Amino acid sequence: MVIHWHTPESEETNSCHLHLPSGEIRSFKASSCLVGDRKVYKLHVNGLMPDTLYPFQIGSDPAFHTFQTAPQILKEPLRFVIGGDIFVKEEPFKKMCKQAMNQNPLFAVLGGDIAYATKPDPFLNPAHFFSSIKNRWFAFLDQWRKAMTIPEGRLIPFLIVLGNHDFSQKCPELFFDLFAFSEKKLYRTIDFGNYLSLFLLDTNHFDSIEGEQTLWLEKALAKRKWKTTFQFPVY
Repeated sequence: MVIHWHTPESEETNSCHLHLPSGEIRSFKASSCLVGDRKVYKLHVNGLMPDTLYPFQIGSDPAFHTFQTAPQILKEPLRFVIGGDIFVKEEPFKKMCKQAMNQNPLFAVLGGDIAYATKPDPFLNPAHFFSSIKNRWFAFLDQWRKAMTIPEGRLIPFLIVLGNHDFSQKCPELFFDLFAFSEKKLYRTIDFGNYLSLFLLDTNHFDSIEGEQTLWLEKALAKRKWKTTFQFPVY
């Protein structure tokens, strides 16, 4: 699990306190970088138990947040939501999140064109011309946290895929400043026990489709028995 949080540039809040099922509280220090007027913190937490609810606190803030890990063995249906073209306008985004939350998902897969941070379309949202790329990402993340948190405080985490409306040659490193990709590779496999593997690809943004990524995909697919394809529709 990767936990992200933001603070104003002048603040230093790099600690996270994780409450374990045993009652022990384990504290971690996060790495950080400056993005605009915010500090962005990233913390990788390993060694978690499957199918477990973990409360955590950030710094000295008394507020609790929680996340739920996936089961190792699937005994009942696993619910998650997947989609793209997400944060074009705020009100449709809120309605979409409400529908997604009605499914009680464990997590979400954001399949590109997320914050519409680049290549703004005046017919979709003229306000995009009056905010920076960074601020549009910040707006999306702020709204996601508000809309995709259940009343008891459980956050809905997401797996992210880059779209053409998310990438800018003017600031290519922004995506990696905002999100934790240790090797700066967008293509990867996320395995859930032996019942689900998600292949998340880079559609020619940081890595070309042909070459290393194709070879990796061929080898990774060969290791999995069942294969279902989810693709962007042609129109």
